[in-house]
Amino acid sequence: MLSGVDYEICKTQGNVYEYLAKNGYDMELFSGLYLQSDFCRRAFDTNYSRFQLADELECLDFIVPELKERYPEFCENITEDYVKVKEVDTCFSPDVAYWIGFTYRQLYIETGITSKELSERLPFDAMCRYYPGLHTVDEEMATDIICKDYHFVKYKDNEMRKIIEDKLGFNIKEYNRQEQEALKKMKEAGQCDSHECDNIPSPFEKLSLEELEYLREHNYFLD
Repeated sequence: MLSGVDYEICKTQGNVYEYLAKNGYDMELFSGLYLQSDFCRRAFDTNYSRFQLADELECLDFIVPELKERYPEFCENITEDYVKVKEVDTCFSPDVAYWIGFTYRQLYIETGITSKELSERLPFDAMCRYYPGLHTVDEEMATDIICKDYHFVKYKDNEMRKIIEDKLGFNIKEYNRQEQEALKKMKEAGQCDSHECDNIPSPFEKLSLEELEYLREHNYFLD
């Protein structure tokens, strides 16, 4: 669950996306450039920055000059308030833009994956496809679904996995395949029949139902 401050930080980035969508910017182009920008790295992929709780125009005062220097064609025909002078035939939905900006920031907060890496692994068009089904559910459920689909690991999942591995005394991922290979070789060598091998005590018996369910949900058990 996002804390009050983290929620406000997500809103700040959502407001930047929403503002630019209302003013006719190419949102797919902007999103990719912004998430990979030096400003985003310094001001948002960090524990603290004054920009995290600033309004969208204050953020744009620093975002746009960097983009203008690196990608001048992106900033053509704009006023000092970053309003597009040139009319556009279609305008990207501000609601969708806000949700995408908000959710990208939430994913950084919950996983620690940099904005640059998120933009590469979870592109803008994928976020657009998620919007119809996820914008009506709560924010944590939405990012849980995205993380499961893209194999992102949230900090809370790292904590759960560490608790489980401390209890078991080994790395789950390494153990699982090695254990299955060992049992297969024992059966092939006639060291035990199938029934006996199936009844070899499992170290996973130490775990609670909640911990076992966590492993199943995150595909730690191989079929």
